Amino acid sequence: MQRKNRPIIEHNKDVIYAMYYSKVNISDSSTFTNLVLLFTGFVIVNIVTLNNPANLLLTIPQYIIVLFFLVKNNIRDSVLSHFAFTILSLSAQKTLGMFETEDFLLYNYGTLKLIGPIRACYAMNLVFTLILLHSKLKVRKDLLYYKLYKVFLCLFIPASIIGVIGVALHPFYTFDKLLDKEIYAYVVLTSMYIILKVANDRFIQVAYYICLSGIMAGIFGSFFCFITGLTVSHYSVFDIAYMSDITYLTPMLIIGVIMVKQRALLLLTLVIYFFFATTVLAGKEVFSIAFCLFFLLYCYFFRTGNKKRSPFVTILMFGVVGLLVGLVIHIQGNTGSTMASYKLHSAFSMMTGNIDDAGRSPYIRMAQLANILYEGLQNPFLLIFGNGYGGYFEDKLGLFANVDLLNGAYNFKTVGSGRFHSGHDAVVNIPFFNGLVGMWLVLRISWKYIKKIRFNYMNSAIFLWVLLIFYFNTIFAYIGLFALIGAEYKVNKVNMM
Repeated sequence: MQRKNRPIIEHNKDVIYAMYYSKVNISDSSTFTNLVLLFTGFVIVNIVTLNNPANLLLTIPQYIIVLFFLVKNNIRDSVLSHFAFTILSLSAQKTLGMFETEDFLLYNYGTLKLIGPIRACYAMNLVFTLILLHSKLKVRKDLLYYKLYKVFLCLFIPASIIGVIGVALHPFYTFDKLLDKEIYAYVVLTSMYIILKVANDRFIQVAYYICLSGIMAGIFGSFFCFITGLTVSHYSVFDIAYMSDITYLTPMLIIGVIMVKQRALLLLTLVIYFFFATTVLAGKEVFSIAFCLFFLLYCYFFRTGNKKRSPFVTILMFGVVGLLVGLVIHIQGNTGSTMASYKLHSAFSMMTGNIDDAGRSPYIRMAQLANILYEGLQNPFLLIFGNGYGGYFEDKLGLFANVDLLNGAYNFKTVGSGRFHSGHDAVVNIPFFNGLVGMWLVLRISWKYIKKIRFNYMNSAIFLWVLLIFYFNTIFAYIGLFALIGAEYKVNKVNMM
């Protein structure tokens, strides 16, 4: 039988074709389940071989697969496999809260280094870009994704120019911080250009299912490593379960309960995630879950055209809401005894509107933003256009005076200098690097995506990535970018089921 007549995949040994073969029905239940199992295996290997060259036994074959499709002139399959392997990778910042050093290196697909800060996946981005620059494929300009690409150009180009001038003329602008953000900008822009060049309708559909299966695999793989005791993680004074990077997108599956047809796997994913959340829940996850819960209720009751609601979907939706309410009650009952309870109380403390009443973690973020805006009022250029990459702010308001900044906030050298080159989340970093103009651009494009959540829950990745952890690390950037191209799948249709 010829390949073009190949039936729908039914066996684990064939699941690799689910990402590549154009005739495969990737939404088929057995195919999708096998894809989740395959990706779960990738996650487990990446976690188990953490900081161990043995990880190369998985990483090298993955690069061979990417290059194989490239040599075969199958650019779309090569790009799909490149992003699939990257989004299942682990970052040093996520892993135990550490940064890569000579003693702590990662060897998975998304973090394997070639030289200095240059990773192998960055080199693949360059290869794809050079090939596509000379291809006959046209950039997809009919997608919201293309408008997001233009927004990022408007963020990165001015911030780069300001940063280069600052490093050249100002003694306290730093080249290493400039380079760090230039690499981030390079990853985002080249990834988006590559995707926009190859993104036909089939590519978008497969990207959607790869992202969905990757999120589930991240949860299942992390859970397996937790219950078997294969990994230990620590945050401040708390021992916590480790979760792979892609799991930060899991809250958007709360919205997906009324849209995703792989409901058994989705429900299992959410149950395990809520189990993790009883101890591991961080501040950003608190806001992510609240945001997604709001949109679950909105989409269920007000989504246009969804007049006939399945009783099963209704029960599932209210079951998820009940689990979330029980989760909050459980965490609240363990005041201060777990990281989750500490972070939940910290998040609630921000609602008082008084910076002095906030917990330590949100206090630092609000103090950072206050100092940045204060310096901006003294220098309108910084307020409007930002400090650019490599820039810094100082604690001119004295808000850090009685705060321990060495415990997870800044290193000793930075605290001693009194010059801070970054904040701790997007709400701080975007106005710092890009000014109010940049913040306005981000909020404007984010609102366009948020309005589309009712058609495809994956649009909520704009909130989970851009509005929460933008500028954090490149693995998160790859994950967010791939989710947002998946968000284009059936975006103009009301019902995805």
